Amino acid sequence: MPHVKLPDAELDVMSYLWRQGPASVREIKEHLQPIRPMAHGSVVTLLKRLDAKGQVTREKAKQSKVFVYRATGSPRPTYRKLVKNLM
Repeated sequence: MPHVKLPDAELDVMSYLWRQGPASVREIKEHLQPIRPMAHGSVVTLLKRLDAKGQVTREKAKQSKVFVYRATGSPRPTYRKLVKNLM
């Protein structure tokens, strides 16, 4: 998968998904609240953008009507690019 430049807010979402695995919008919003407060709709918008970039997939949770989002790739290329930009 080619490297895609991610804005800070999208990178925060991806970092959570890489660490925690699949998550709902509510779970992502609750995790980001202390560092990046945003409305439910804003998180949905970020996830739609990430989906359009091929960075996440979404599927219905087995026991509910909630969608669960999953990171599609490895964090290595993104983290490598971030470190390279710091040098």
